[in-house]
Amino acid sequence: MAISKKRMENATTEYNDLMYKYGLDHLAIHKENEHWNLRDMVSEVCYQYETATTNGYSKKEEYDDACDDYEEYKNDDSKIGRMRFKEATEIIKHYRAMLDDYRKFAMRYRKEASQMKCTTRHSSKWD
Repeated sequence: MAISKKRMENATTEYNDLMYKYGLDHLAIHKENEHWNLRDMVSEVCYQYETATTNGYSKKEEYDDACDDYEEYKNDDSKIGRMRFKEATEIIKHYRAMLDDYRKFAMRYRKEASQMKCTTRHSSKWD
């Protein structure tokens, strides 16, 4: 199954938007990795998803801490309690949105990507 030029352009734009949105600018398509194909992009997104859900990853630890704070401060009516609860809620929303964005990208392009081979190692299950 070949991918059309327009779909590849859309995938590249979407991939780059994801990388910039989540502070992974160095992984966006640029001069050093302009040879990447769709499989490379799906592999990298899957790798980012896998690391984000692995203990020891800073965003995962931040999320776990936010979940603890959410439970601890959800009924606290003090000014600090409300502030900590709000911060925890925002971290949880951001983390879940990030994982959802990664999953949607991988699901959207998985069929075409599965017909390709990576040009670079990404340490994901897709390599």
